[in-house]
Amino acid sequence: MQNSAKIKRYFRIIEFVQNHPKPTPKLLKERLEDDGFIQSKRTIERALEEIRNEFFIDINYDRKKKQYVVSDEEEGYTQELIRYFKLNYQAETLVSNLGSSKKLSNNISYDFEKQIQGTQFIGDILQAISSKRTIKIRHQKFEDEEASERILAPYLLKEFKGRWYILGEVLHESEKLKYQVFGLDRITEVKPLTEKFTPTIKNPKNYFKDIIGVSGWANKLEKVKIEFYKSQGKFIKSLPLHESQVVLEDNKERLVIQIEIKPNYEFYQQILGYGPKAKVIEPNYVKERIVNELKKTLKLYE
Repeated sequence: MQNSAKIKRYFRIIEFVQNHPKPTPKLLKERLEDDGFIQSKRTIERALEEIRNEFFIDINYDRKKKQYVVSDEEEGYTQELIRYFKLNYQAETLVSNLGSSKKLSNNISYDFEKQIQGTQFIGDILQAISSKRTIKIRHQKFEDEEASERILAPYLLKEFKGRWYILGEVLHESEKLKYQVFGLDRITEVKPLTEKFTPTIKNPKNYFKDIIGVSGWANKLEKVKIEFYKSQGKFIKSLPLHESQVVLEDNKERLVIQIEIKPNYEFYQQILGYGPKAKVIEPNYVKERIVNELKKTLKLYE
């Protein structure tokens, strides 16, 4: 079986068990057969074992419920993996259709974006996270001429606006910040080490829960109120700024929302990007920061 077909079968199994209200062995078999996979009971069991080993998703048969279940602690990870698979199939569909007709290339447009660097390290990083083994990274900041090396206990891979980042604990260093985020596009080398580590963060996702992007998790948590011009408001309702977003006012003239976040660089850049269609109402220091940034920009054109 080709690798893409194998991955597709894994995806169908994971998605079915995760989202179907009653994922019984009989229904799973029928679903796979509908998708063109001829499956015996033994083949399905082998696929579940491969999913467990390759993707660290534990799917078991619950004899009491008479259905398959996903381990509760892995549900969030499972949903993210399903999202990844869906993106992968969208790309595969696009490529296969382009291959069948060169004329279609004139009907598909991409945003120009530099090839993201560092994605070749994702496999090694995930293996290190899973096995709780440290890694040595060679990282170069944009402002530095030379790269520096760090020993890292890796905790989490995070994607933000098409770029990948790693959250880890810096070991054996007198760093001011014990936990740091590194962009994979600024990493030139990842070397897996044999040294094991004991995680000191129970849930690394919490580091990003109250922020937009990847920076500023030590900032103060604030309830930020923002007013949007009516046309922009429709977009904000369909694609919220943050999971904490609540609508305070919604009429023909404006949309007012509130988000509970730690204001950071990415937040300010996003608000400034809306131009005259967005206005921070409170807190006052956040509003003043936006005003000052706009004044600096205006001064460039004087």
